[in-house]
Amino acid sequence: MALVKTNNISLQVAIEASLGVLPGSPTWALLEPNTINSFGSTITKVARNPISKLRQRRKGTTTDIESGVEFEADLTGEHFITFAEGFVFASFTSIVELRAGAAFSTLAATAVPTFTHSALSAAIAQNTLLYARGWTNVGNNGLKVVGAGGTTTTTPIGSALTAETPTQASNARVSVAGFRSAVGDVDITVSGTTGTLSSTVLDFTTLGLTVGQLIHIGGLTSTNQFASGRFGAARITSIATNALGLDKIRTTPAATALQTEANTTQALDILFGRFLRNVDVDHASFLERSFQFEVAYPDLSSVGVDGYEYAEGNYGDTMSINLPGQDKATVTFGFVGTDTDVATTSRASGASTPLIPVQTVAYNTSTDLARLGLVNSTQDSLSVCFKSLTLTLANGVTAEKCLGSLGALGLNTSNFLVDLEAQATFDNVEITEAIRNNETVTIDFVLKNGDGAIAIDVPAMTLGGGDKEFPVGETVLINATGEAFADPTLQTSVGISLFPVYPQ
Repeated sequence: MALVKTNNISLQVAIEASLGVLPGSPTWALLEPNTINSFGSTITKVARNPISKLRQRRKGTTTDIESGVEFEADLTGEHFITFAEGFVFASFTSIVELRAGAAFSTLAATAVPTFTHSALSAAIAQNTLLYARGWTNVGNNGLKVVGAGGTTTTTPIGSALTAETPTQASNARVSVAGFRSAVGDVDITVSGTTGTLSSTVLDFTTLGLTVGQLIHIGGLTSTNQFASGRFGAARITSIATNALGLDKIRTTPAATALQTEANTTQALDILFGRFLRNVDVDHASFLERSFQFEVAYPDLSSVGVDGYEYAEGNYGDTMSINLPGQDKATVTFGFVGTDTDVATTSRASGASTPLIPVQTVAYNTSTDLARLGLVNSTQDSLSVCFKSLTLTLANGVTAEKCLGSLGALGLNTSNFLVDLEAQATFDNVEITEAIRNNETVTIDFVLKNGDGAIAIDVPAMTLGGGDKEFPVGETVLINATGEAFADPTLQTSVGISLFPVYPQ
């Protein structure tokens, strides 16, 4: 008898064309779970238990099937990007990301040097910053600057490339990572935590930015920062032709605070990527996405005969991002589905050649936490030493069932909720006052490593809880919860900004 060992199985996911139905040529992606908490169907049966001299049950009947998937994984760029849209129920903004295969099957590098790709709606503008990763030739990866003369199918860059056409399975990609201004063109004016980037030549409305998105002011080297070296992250409040309004201006802990500066010598890099936020159901970006999962079981039937089980029609129910103290950040994904078939030896189309994960470096909660702040309604930062933090996105997914059917015919969703659980040292009464006064606060954090950055902004939230813990020989602790609500200005509960590259 063959044994199916947990360490030998694989977990993959594909986006469905409609609930429970794969497209004709599905694209599967390999996942890297730490634990698979549940997978597949739970079948409910009701036995007959009559009053009888036999004093025994009678054979019962199958009455229901519950299907779902839950797994915990390290928080990596690949895991987060794969599922974020499905939990926020919205699509990323249209900032370009080219990937090998799929819609960009002709993505390639040439020795000219130029990236060639399937047709875009418009050429990528000169001085756009690109970040390439996943290419076999090391020199094809890294930060690139778009040169002049690009077309909808060719994007020239100013650094050497080695001719290469990556396969779809390689998951190679080229992502817009920001923009480089002309020398001396962009200035900054700062008043407290708000400010404005102003330009003479650069038209900010052409960059594909969105109000509510976080950007990083300044590039990877001093040449592309302000002359004084000051740089940091900020949130966009307005976008005009030659002015970009900002708030939440803070820097990395080691940097001096941003302040007004007239730039005369620097070509400033503004770093950004795709942006995601929850929207109403009538918005053009609203998205209902369902997933299908595969578990491959080596030697399931006998040695050398593998089995494959498919969990169908899954909506994202809960995604919990866990930031423990001095450890890896992890994320738990929970899905509610319609059904899971009995494992079979037949494999779904495309599942044998899944996309290989590329952004696989785990974020940690010490050196990779570039920014974490809790701010009140007057933009005053609350003095908080967080010990741990968990942010959960929840959609309240439930199965719709009808008489005469087994399992779910469809899935319902409730309101989109963003909740916080945090523990901090009890050093002052600021959190206690915010809880007691039902004060509106905002929290954001940025996790960064060599794979880029994930920035999460909760624009409006009230705090609850406030109970204390008194560990002997340690610092007094306070526990707090948070409930996000629709920000009066942005009308969102969460904003997620991705950065293909971020200063280390």
